[in-house]
Amino acid sequence: MNFDSRRHALPLAALWWALLVAMVIAFRPLTPVDETRYATVAWEMWLSGDWLSLRLNGALYGDKPPLLFWLVNLGWWVFGPNEWWPRLLTGLFALGALTLVGVLARRLAPGRDDIAAMSVLVSGSSFYWMGFTGAVMFDLMLTCFVLIGVLGVAWAGDGGGLRAWLLVGLAMGLGVLTKGPVALLHVLPVALLAPWWRPRAAGVAGGRQGSVAGWYRGVGLAVLAAAGVALAWALPAAVTGGEAFRREIFWHQSADRIATTAHH
Repeated sequence: MNFDSRRHALPLAALWWALLVAMVIAFRPLTPVDETRYATVAWEMWLSGDWLSLRLNGALYGDKPPLLFWLVNLGWWVFGPNEWWPRLLTGLFALGALTLVGVLARRLAPGRDDIAAMSVLVSGSSFYWMGFTGAVMFDLMLTCFVLIGVLGVAWAGDGGGLRAWLLVGLAMGLGVLTKGPVALLHVLPVALLAPWWRPRAAGVAGGRQGSVAGWYRGVGLAVLAAAGVALAWALPAAVTGGEAFRREIFWHQSADRIATTAHH
């Protein structure tokens, strides 16, 4: 039987994903220092029942936002505390990322199912996708939300209007709750430069400057929506955590990492 990438790419990628996640759960232990640290933060959230202030070894922990830990605890609430759920959770985000790659490719190259199929196969065979699938880390979660945000930008360029921009804002906000403001650095340049890489997005091809202004109003709306999603956790967490924790989540883990050499 001849291999037809348009028909067989997604089933092949799904089979490869299932085998990879099964091997990770069955054979690979949590690796220090990152996976063991994040599993500890999730476990302390489970023990304390405090979903607002994160803790590591009893001390307030502001290095990362809470979304991964919330989802781990949600699964433990359903299945009971275990080691396999956090790995399956990040594995599901890996599968979601592959699916979104295909969806985005179809939107950007309509009628070219071969491009979508090969995009999925190339992404699924990449070292980083394989390495982070099933790892108790934030990277593939962030990838999913970034892809949703970019897909929303493309949808807005095709006339998606308010709903598309709200999707972009929600994706960026959830990305911030996953790994911090770095989510904005992935999505915003795509949105800001869309009138150049996707001219019909804002009617720029016809020289209608009012349409360009409308496009950037949509970008501004998405940023406000993202801020609302992120601040819904950050503001109450900053109030209850005190001055040190407030500086940690608002400044230390973003600007300080860029301005100084004290962080990786």
